[in-house]
Parts: sequence; structure tokens; C-alpha cells
Amino acid sequence: GTILSVNAVACKHYRVPYEDFINLSILEIDASENKDAIMQNVEELLLTGSTRFEAIHKNSRGETFNVDVIAQQITWKNEPAYIHVCRDMSKQKQLQKALNDSEVKLKEIINQISDGILIYEQNGKIVIWNSGAEKITGIKKADALGRMLYELQYDILHGVYKDRALIQKMFNEVVNMTNPDLINKLFENDIYVEGKGVRTVQAIVFPIELEGGNRLFGSVLRDITETKMIENQLRELNATKDKIFSIIA
Repeated sequence: GTILSVNAVACKHYRVPYEDFINLSILEIDASENKDAIMQNVEELLLTGSTRFEAIHKNSRGETFNVDVIAQQITWKNEPAYIHVCRDMSKQKQLQKALNDSEVKLKEIINQISDGILIYEQNGKIVIWNSGAEKITGIKKADALGRMLYELQYDILHGVYKDRALIQKMFNEVVNMTNPDLINKLFENDIYVEGKGVRTVQAIVFPIELEGGNRLFGSVLRDITETKMIENQLRELNATKDKIFSIIA
């Protein structure tokens, strides 16, 4: 593991002069704590002649940074040796951490929204199911995640729309984007909720565009049972009022 030569970029990045770099051991610049992984990478390099892995290196100040290492067997002065191309991945790692943190915060926000929010993949697999969806449908997050949306819909739908073939047809039209009448439009359906009976739910479906032409799909649910009851009561009241006025006339 003795270093035979380095370029100027390595000297600058590791803050080590060329003459001090030569004859250092690779282990002296490696700050990875997982020594078993290091030995595994060495064994793969010796066995296959090449390998690629991530590691943590340190400079002369003790500052650590993530590197992507491509290792390849070569011949150096008629002797077998290995060249390591190390690329600093610190910024990428920081960006990934920021993205992960943002995703966690987004999920926390979604979970606090009273409306039901669910997100599913193009094949129908549910990947997000917030507390609002739990409350509206009576289905716990643990029981919803990983399930196919169209199967779950069949389980909870009530009435004329509890039709497996129709549910599958409408699902295919949504994920294949072949029926614009189903996208970003409000729909009302009756569902059966354990302990609550039949509830009326308003829903809207929308696509979520991702890089590379991929997409997810989301849906927002709202229980409008009480609102529908009030609307029906007002409708009956208006009908009664019109009947009374017609009798008086």
C-alpha cells in the first residue's frame, strides 16, 4: 500500500508536498472506520485487477472528505502496481444529505395536513400515506404502504363503483395519461370505513413529474360526508318551502 507517485491535484487537495507524499501508506490518508470494508476492497482488487468503491480520506490537517475511488492494476517500472483515481464527493454527499433532510421535512409537513394525501408509483405501489388518509379511510399507514392502490380502492369502495374491472380500467387510464378527464378533476365516491359506516369522499388525482421522464401520482382525499348531509337538508328545506308557497298561491 505504499504510494509511488501522485499528481499536483492530489498534493493540493491532500495538502501534502510531493516529496512527503511519496512512500506514504494508503492507510495513512484513509480515514474510513470500517477496516473490514477496506480489506474487502483490497481483496477484490487483487483478485480481479480493478474495483470501485467509496471511502473517507483525510488531508494533512486532519480534515476528512468523501471520495469515489477507481482502482486499476498497472505496470510501474516493470513491476505490478495499482493506480487510484480519487474524486472528491463531499459536495455530492452534502447535497444528498440536504435532499434527504428536505424529504423528511416534506413528509412531516404532509403528515400534519388534515386532508388525506397519498402518493403512488406508476405500477400502483403506495409510497406515501399520511395521517389524514388514515383518519379518512380507517386504514393505517403500515397497512397501506407497499399495497397496490387499485386493490386498496376495491377494498374500501362502496356502491356502484365497487367494480374491480372498472377500478383497474380507470387506474390504467390515469397512470398511462390516456384520459384527461381523470386528471386534476374532483370526484366523489362512497367508501366504507370500519366503525364509521359509509362516508362520502372527494378526491383529486394529479401526476408528479420526475427527472428522466418518470413520474409518480398523487391524490388528495377529503371527507365531505357532513357537507353532503347539510346540502341535502338545504335541498329538502327548499323543496318544502317551494311546496308551501305553491299551496298558499
